[in-house]
Amino acid sequence: MAITDRVISVLTNANYISTVPFLLCAVVTFLVTAVVWRRLTYWSKYTWPPGPWGWPLIGSSLLIAPHSGQTNANITRIGKQYHPDMFTLTLYFGKRILILNSYESIKDAFVKQSALVSDRPSVWSFTYVNENLQNVGVFLEAFTESWKREKKYMLRTVRQFGYGTSGSESICLQEANHLAELIKKRGGKPFELGLPVSLCLLNVTFSMILGTTYEEDDKEFNKLLDYVLSWYLEVFMLYDIEPLLPLCNKFGLSPRLNKGKMMTKEMLAFVQKHIDNHKATLDPDHPRDMVDACLIEMAKGDPNSDLREFTDEKLLWMLFFFIPDQGDTAGGLFLFLMLATALHPEVQQRVFQEIQDVIGDRPPSLKDKEKMPYTEAVILETLRMDTTFWLLVPHFTADDVEILGYKIPKDTSVIPNIYAVHFDPELWGDPENFRPERFIDEQGRINRPDYFIPYSTGRRSCVGEQMSQKQFFLFYITLIQKYKFKLPDGDPIPKLESQWLFVIPPNYRLQAEPRE
Repeated sequence: MAITDRVISVLTNANYISTVPFLLCAVVTFLVTAVVWRRLTYWSKYTWPPGPWGWPLIGSSLLIAPHSGQTNANITRIGKQYHPDMFTLTLYFGKRILILNSYESIKDAFVKQSALVSDRPSVWSFTYVNENLQNVGVFLEAFTESWKREKKYMLRTVRQFGYGTSGSESICLQEANHLAELIKKRGGKPFELGLPVSLCLLNVTFSMILGTTYEEDDKEFNKLLDYVLSWYLEVFMLYDIEPLLPLCNKFGLSPRLNKGKMMTKEMLAFVQKHIDNHKATLDPDHPRDMVDACLIEMAKGDPNSDLREFTDEKLLWMLFFFIPDQGDTAGGLFLFLMLATALHPEVQQRVFQEIQDVIGDRPPSLKDKEKMPYTEAVILETLRMDTTFWLLVPHFTADDVEILGYKIPKDTSVIPNIYAVHFDPELWGDPENFRPERFIDEQGRINRPDYFIPYSTGRRSCVGEQMSQKQFFLFYITLIQKYKFKLPDGDPIPKLESQWLFVIPPNYRLQAEPRE
């Protein structure tokens, strides 16, 4: 009791009580000073390019928020006010990211400094919707030695079962004609091209990686397609509130999270079902597609194999990302190509004339590509004006790195602004105009300048670049060979520009008139 009485006596002593506020104030002051000093000492080691100050707590997050209404042109213009090549954005709670706003800065970061600027940041929304699975495949996985080996194997296998083989070209032509038949079923009436295009593009991919295709009236596939066409929208458009997502999730403030999780689960189940079917029917001596090839290589247990650290989970995610990439992003780009064709009848007529001169009425072939520079230039000009993601998926610095003379710290998100490059008047002269001739040199051959980077550049450039362009070539020629396209009379005339920071074509309808 004596000890208790003594403690009570001390705590109730007036002199002691009077010192409590002082002590609390001193402790708080010390902690704040220590944090600020540590922060200032840390940042003094680095030199960042200038950028907008932003608001307290949220910084300039709204500038790149998908829901902000900002356009790519606005972001580019704002950045150029601070630095011609790149600028710093402060996001929530003082987090800084680097926006690369010119070809020179992108080249320096992703090519010259690729060993240090090819990692991927952790994205909480994606971790949540994939139920904390760790091996997220080539698209979002960290830049490691195993990632390099697995990407190399995937590229090699894509070539084996993908484009460049006579079998794959046959599959692509089959689906191009499938698309032409679906258009024929519309009977000359106005129609939306989105779902038929996504179906046929996905069928090409499914045939090569899963050994299967689907029809327009397949209920299971239509359900999957609904998810495919909005998956990126539901998951990655949460990036603007990324730091607040755990709190939003805890209190049920972001139903988009649960919707994204449900869609991811359904799409993963679709892929897993096909993997299980492949395992049950696998013949190691006769691989049918990419899944078979991966399963056979994994089963070898070869310590020197490129897939020696590959797992079932990695296989699942590798196949998963083929689906939205082909159904959504590639489909969106093809919709832009057809919109440009309908908006510019003189371009469409010139493409048709080149088809008549080189191909006539026979089916197209990839061998025709080098003889048809104008048709290829139309595709390239579409990719210049409407790249898949203007602000591409962030890279992440693996260590301190110097970019164009600025020292940037480790663990910094670095985002390339492809729009700033593809609409730079110093590079293109008249970037606002749809002018395919810019890709044709004086000898009438295709000229792709180094600063044409629709699929990014460096070690993280998109693995599907060659696949998509060859696929577009065969699909596009097949459609223009068979139909003349226009916008229906009385329909609004859409602009050839995206509605969001990543490329989503405007809603529009087409009318297809069969050619004689």
